[in-house]
Amino acid sequence: GSTGPPSMSKRSLSMTPMVFSTFTAGPLHIKSKKLLVFLPAAVCVSLVSSESIGACLEGERCDQQALGDIEESQLLSVDLLQQSEIKFDRMVQPEFSLYKDAAPKTTTTPDPTGMTMNAVGDLEAFLSALITNVVCVFVFWFIFSMLRKSYPKMYYNNSLEGIAPELPDTTWGWFGATLGLKIEDVAERISLDHAMMLEYTHWSMKLLLWIAVPMFFVIGPINCLFGGYAAGEDHLSYLSFGNVENGSNLYWIHAVVIWYVTIQVKNAVYTGMNEFIPRRVNWLRTLPEIRSKTILVENIPEEYQTEKGLADFWKQLLPHATINNAYIAKDTTMLLQLIMGKDAAATSLQQAKKQQVESGERPMFCESFFSERVDAIEHWQ
Repeated sequence: GSTGPPSMSKRSLSMTPMVFSTFTAGPLHIKSKKLLVFLPAAVCVSLVSSESIGACLEGERCDQQALGDIEESQLLSVDLLQQSEIKFDRMVQPEFSLYKDAAPKTTTTPDPTGMTMNAVGDLEAFLSALITNVVCVFVFWFIFSMLRKSYPKMYYNNSLEGIAPELPDTTWGWFGATLGLKIEDVAERISLDHAMMLEYTHWSMKLLLWIAVPMFFVIGPINCLFGGYAAGEDHLSYLSFGNVENGSNLYWIHAVVIWYVTIQVKNAVYTGMNEFIPRRVNWLRTLPEIRSKTILVENIPEEYQTEKGLADFWKQLLPHATINNAYIAKDTTMLLQLIMGKDAAATSLQQAKKQQVESGERPMFCESFFSERVDAIEHWQ
């Protein structure tokens, strides 16, 4: 490339990485080690010569001697390649592996979720976390029961004031009385939002009951016994789909399981909505009229920015509805500034009159350092 045109040199340098990418594409079986040194040079010469021909075809001037040198270099490169007797064997797997020193093979959750997948030793970690959480539940349950008796206004003041049902004055009596509450009673006493929060937890527990119980006691043992032990030493995945080997007939069972879960979730959502709508309607009907029959209107056009204009607009929009009142919340930003200025001037006028009474002379006022002094009482008036 150093003896050719500048464009040829640039092209040859840019093509050199492609040469070495060819050598690293697969394992090599080299019979002639002596020619290995000359092989990169030969291929580079071949690429440089082919680029130089392209340069001549694009308009650059090349003499006959240069073309002859190019053809000779091409023949030389081909001859060297044939003599080297290098064979590429695509069937041989390289000994080097990017995953040789990687973590143990995982079996379930995919990487894009941001969570680590099940691996060897996770069962022990899961059992440790489960035991810790169960112990914490009982510890906090005990602490709450003790503090409840020491600080009654903080922990069951609604029961003391009659808003909630009266609870037994014992250490553990609150638990049974709380489980006996009905959603209708909760909605009537502490609003529908609180009741629906409790109902959502009930809905979640029922859904998990319909899904988790058959998964754990039916599908889990099937995966463990007949899955083929694809999880290996990953004991946590023995009951899951990660223990099913590729091509197993259990795939058909899991196809049915997917539809079972889908149908159960759909039925649970529709059932929950059908139970919620009557409660919502009943809650709206029991609200005070000013709260249940008032709507907020924003971005009112300028021609309707009066109470009468807004009422007429809604009468046209809903001819069968009765519009009792329309209220316009006015923007009083400028008005408040003017009122504040007026109050400040009245205060200053009162001070100027007081100063006149004390001194016997009319006080003077100057708005700025360079302005003319004027009578303060007249100014503030």
